[in-house]
Amino acid sequence: MSANLSDQISQFATLLQTFSADPTQAVHLRELKKNIHAEFKEINAKLPEEKLTQWNDFQELIAQFNTINQQWQLESESFAVEANHRIDAFEQSFLQKITLQASKDDYTALRAEADVVYEFIKQPQWPSKEIRTAAWDKFKRIKDQFRDLENNFYAQLKEERQQKADKSAALTPLFCTVLQTCLPELPVQNTLQSFTQFQESLAQLGIILNDEQVLPSEQEAQSTSLKTQSDILQRIRQVAFAQRDSFVWEHRQQVFNLIDSVKEALDKAWEIHKVALQQKKEERIQKKKEWESKQQSFLQMLEQRLEKQWEYKQKLESFGISQNDFLARIDTRQSSQKAYLEKLYADLEEMQEQYNTAWSDNFKQRTELRIVAKKSKITEVENDIAAGEQKREDANNQLLMLPNRIEEVVKTISEIQAKIIEVKEKLNLPA
Repeated sequence: MSANLSDQISQFATLLQTFSADPTQAVHLRELKKNIHAEFKEINAKLPEEKLTQWNDFQELIAQFNTINQQWQLESESFAVEANHRIDAFEQSFLQKITLQASKDDYTALRAEADVVYEFIKQPQWPSKEIRTAAWDKFKRIKDQFRDLENNFYAQLKEERQQKADKSAALTPLFCTVLQTCLPELPVQNTLQSFTQFQESLAQLGIILNDEQVLPSEQEAQSTSLKTQSDILQRIRQVAFAQRDSFVWEHRQQVFNLIDSVKEALDKAWEIHKVALQQKKEERIQKKKEWESKQQSFLQMLEQRLEKQWEYKQKLESFGISQNDFLARIDTRQSSQKAYLEKLYADLEEMQEQYNTAWSDNFKQRTELRIVAKKSKITEVENDIAAGEQKREDANNQLLMLPNRIEEVVKTISEIQAKIIEVKEKLNLPA
């Protein structure tokens, strides 16, 4: 067999290994299969036995190729069904969402949906070029329709924004001019004249105000200038709020910031306008209320603290009684344990005598074990007596410290009682 044929069969086997992961290799495999068949025909008469062995190997590779190709074909057909389903779903969404009331969010959502469909159908898994072309043509037709409507929508949106910007540019200087005249340092006559011009300018833009009842006469306005300017400012604010959708964001911020600024200036003017003596009187009343509230809180805290100190004194006294009872119990137990210890030593001495006079080894060994046990018990009792002595010492130390602690509590109680009397006198409360 020729080296070229061997190379081609090896190449066919190598491509077959990657075919399941990369179905696009099918075209190369079919072309290579055709070339190998041609090679076999050329060497058919020269090397029949070698041809038979290679032919059988090649037939096994072809069988593998056919199996994988069939599986890939099924998957490709399934992919084509899913792709067409997604295209149809996008078309349904397109038909449902794109209406006269469609918003920017609708177009954005459809754009994202179209991108998802595009990413899916561009995969190289189509079973045939004809099916792929038909699907892509359908998707392109739907997407072209969507793009035309989308372009029209954004063109209209741009036009509406431009109209809004033009109207905003016309309204903003009108509002700013009339607002400036509402400042309290300017004559109220300027405010009245400017507001009248403001009404006329708005009417030219198709915005009619019915504000005859708002404007007082010049004589009335002169006597109540702050009220007149505040009322006109409030009306301008109402008009600005009603026309808020006619402003672009920057102009709306500019107008409302100026409204807030003028209102702040008027508020300050109102504060200055108040009678100084009345203001001071109110401040004194408020401060007295705050002081009384704080003193009441302080008094409540002192009374709660006094109650806790009385409780603490009672606990200390109860503790002294319990410690004395504890010492009595300790003394009783210590006496009992010491008597018991004496008995243990007497028993030990008797056992020692028995051990010394034992007449047999067996008895002597048993006596020795009893002596060891008795000594262990003696040690246990002595440790218990020592522990009892330590407890007695601790209890006595606690009792020695107790009078000083009670004295400190009594002193604290006296100080708190004196402070309570002082606070009640300040508040004119009965002691």
